[in-house]
Amino acid sequence: MALWEGLLLAQFYNFCVGFVEVASPLAASVLNNPVPSHRDSKFIVNDIKALLLEVGCCKCQATSKSENSLEHSLALLAFSLFGSCFGF
Repeated sequence: MALWEGLLLAQFYNFCVGFVEVASPLAASVLNNPVPSHRDSKFIVNDIKALLLEVGCCKCQATSKSENSLEHSLALLAFSLFGSCFGF
């Protein structure tokens, strides 16, 4: 959700985003895959993919906890607060 909100802000302010970082290699793989998602979360995934294209993002990469502990702390907090809303 943080990625989605960040991309919405980038879109609103007309920022060009070269790449984004996510906490999960699986999420990065799904977002880098050009094929539309058909999972339960397809609406969110496809919306994020559309936003990535709109802000000019060409790559989504995963970062490990040791590389970015703040990102992981925020992601865990968001997951604990909102994960059940999205079936995670």
